[in-house]
Amino acid sequence: MLANSLDKSAAARVRHGQWPALLLVLGGAAWGLALGIALVPLWHTPAPPSQPVGFMKESGLNAHGPMRALLALIVLPFLGALAGRFLQSRLWQRRAESWASVMAIAALFASLWIALVTLDIWWTLLAPAAVCLAALLLEHVPLHFSRDDAILFPVMVTVQFALLDLLSPIDGARAVILSVMAVLALRVLVTAIPGELPPALAFTLSPLALVWQTDVFRYETRHLGWPSLLVALGTPPLLRFWGRRGERLKKVLRGLVTYGVYPVFCLCYPMATSVSGAEGLPRVDFFERGHSLFPASQMMRGALPYRDVTPGHGLIEDGLLDYVALRFKGNTVGDVLELRGRVAALNGPAIYAVALAATGVPPVGLLAYFATAGIFGIAWMRCMPSLFALALAAASLRLRRERLMAAAAAVSVIAFLTSLEFGVFAFVTVAVAVALSSRGWRGRLRFAIYAVCGALAVVVPVAIVFAVLGILVPFVRVTFGEVLPLSQAYSLGFFDFSAGMQYFRAFPDAFTLIFDRDAF
Repeated sequence: MLANSLDKSAAARVRHGQWPALLLVLGGAAWGLALGIALVPLWHTPAPPSQPVGFMKESGLNAHGPMRALLALIVLPFLGALAGRFLQSRLWQRRAESWASVMAIAALFASLWIALVTLDIWWTLLAPAAVCLAALLLEHVPLHFSRDDAILFPVMVTVQFALLDLLSPIDGARAVILSVMAVLALRVLVTAIPGELPPALAFTLSPLALVWQTDVFRYETRHLGWPSLLVALGTPPLLRFWGRRGERLKKVLRGLVTYGVYPVFCLCYPMATSVSGAEGLPRVDFFERGHSLFPASQMMRGALPYRDVTPGHGLIEDGLLDYVALRFKGNTVGDVLELRGRVAALNGPAIYAVALAATGVPPVGLLAYFATAGIFGIAWMRCMPSLFALALAAASLRLRRERLMAAAAAVSVIAFLTSLEFGVFAFVTVAVAVALSSRGWRGRLRFAIYAVCGALAVVVPVAIVFAVLGILVPFVRVTFGEVLPLSQAYSLGFFDFSAGMQYFRAFPDAFTLIFDRDAF
């Protein structure tokens, strides 16, 4: 009977659009569960001398610990739900600002993550409590959140890296918690400063502080911490106060965020999180780098590509880029890897550009980056030109601009010169985009003509240069007659299920595979 009444009550709340009210109670229960999890290490106490002999006695642990831990895991979720009911009565029933409920719900559910990664009762207790207290105190203060506030995510990342450098004993999880709380507190402070500039746009310059933390600077310089923290947290109040007037300034800042700040952040993030950047020394895999180092070393001795030495994947990827590094930057493997790292970092802006071109919404582009390269990383540059070709083709379709299709075809040629397989992908993408460009054959023909002209704009100069060097015929012969048939030697077999997919097939266990990187 009690279960039926609860189900009916929950269903009534959902029908009346009271999801936040229900989530506040569930979030409170999740907070109680998190506290119970964080308390588990505290129950690991030594066995008293009077304890009877048993498994726990032999293990040196107090036999009362497991029962106390289980009791805490049962009782604390109920107490947390009561705390959630209190928040519900204050934030929902008294018609507080919507941001207050959302922030409290996020903090309560985030406590589970805090407990699992830290197993620290004080962080699990105080961090969500501080956010909920702030929501209660400022429940009727309008903070004017909008989709422009997506910029707070790169600001949090920048502040996190700065805190890791300044507070060296702190770990990554605690740095994340502090950075989130610091940025949210600053967001509230910026709103309190009088001005007409939207509070989110006051953070326009903050993500650029990540530039200071990249391996472009010396190891000691980029790990100071305080310069990037000063830019990330110091510029928003100044910009909010300085930009008190002017609609034109808002448009300029939004354009700067879309086409400047977000791409720069996506470029700098892999440069700030790379292993070589963290260690200050390059790492080289001679098997992988041998594909490009050997042709480059031969070219330094006067050999010509395709005639004297074969670039396996493509000229730019396997030989030309390394040759440029050896010729103009330095003569060590470290110099080559440094330049390759700079170029490979362009995968970040490329992924952002694909999502931005397809949707026209900058926060979606930023989310696409965090969901792909921001999590898994892309350490090689072969796919980068193909991604830019995809972005240009998507923008051409969305905006109905033929010149963008011409640019996509031109970049596809560069993608083919970089890596043969990704060049083929790019050409197929452009062909499909041309087929989807218009309903009538005349419109498709117009886009096709632009695409062909764009491709020829790159093919003709490259062919002339290859002919002057005497490698045009060898390029055609090696690429289409020798390299492509070798693809059979690199076949890696059929797709196979990972270990997680073999064991977790039942519902709802299979949902856990989303968080398994191998299965994902």
